[in-house]
Amino acid sequence: MQAVDKPNAIISLERGLDLLRAFRCEEKALGIHDLSRLTGLPKATVARLAHTLVTLGYLGQTHFQGRYHLADKVFDLGTSFLSSMPVCRVATPVLQDIADRFNMSTALGIGDQADMVYLAYCRGKDTVTLRMRTGALLPMYKTAMGRAYLWAIGPEQRAFHLKCIEESGADMAVVTEHIEKSAAEIEETGFCTSLGDWRRDVYAISVPLVIDNGKTVLAINCGASRHGLGLSIFRDEIGPTLKVAAREINNTMEELRYNFWSD
Repeated sequence: MQAVDKPNAIISLERGLDLLRAFRCEEKALGIHDLSRLTGLPKATVARLAHTLVTLGYLGQTHFQGRYHLADKVFDLGTSFLSSMPVCRVATPVLQDIADRFNMSTALGIGDQADMVYLAYCRGKDTVTLRMRTGALLPMYKTAMGRAYLWAIGPEQRAFHLKCIEESGADMAVVTEHIEKSAAEIEETGFCTSLGDWRRDVYAISVPLVIDNGKTVLAINCGASRHGLGLSIFRDEIGPTLKVAAREINNTMEELRYNFWSD
């Protein structure tokens, strides 16, 4: 069967989305060379797409060497879609309550290739931590949320994500060590921690969240700057609180007969 050529508009859209995906929450700004390396696109193509995305409001440009960053229009678009999802509507009040109680940040996430994407994000009034957003991407194997998610999904899905992590250039010996340690922690306590593994100044804890009668796996987390924090609050207070929250979210979804995509 002969392959059907894609229209130029579709190709441009796909390349534009690839360019947006090149940005990660740990990157402040990227130049043309960086974007070309991360996407595999020629520099001339990257420059043309970046100019278009700036014009449309999806990218912003810094004054320093013409580097680019994600603009608010990207986050507004993602937030509008995600906030309409039933699981986000159910989970957000629960996560906000925990964020307010412990004055930390909380989030709901799901796996996306080698990353976790935040579907919902809440923070306490005076939270001292990274200022994240809904739609942010975090490296799966370095984060408590990612490891909790990997523990709960099935073997085929786990193999897919591990392949993506390997293709991202990660040291798979380190990846395996992190995942196995967190798996043992979850099996013993029901939650896992990341104590400076992703960012040295950030402590986080996470539990799996399984909905849709086991068909959909997500994870919820809670984290903050480690300065002035002891480990006991994570293991003795926040971990058990997150386990209760996961059960509450799942029970509410079942009672309302919601699933991940629709109500």
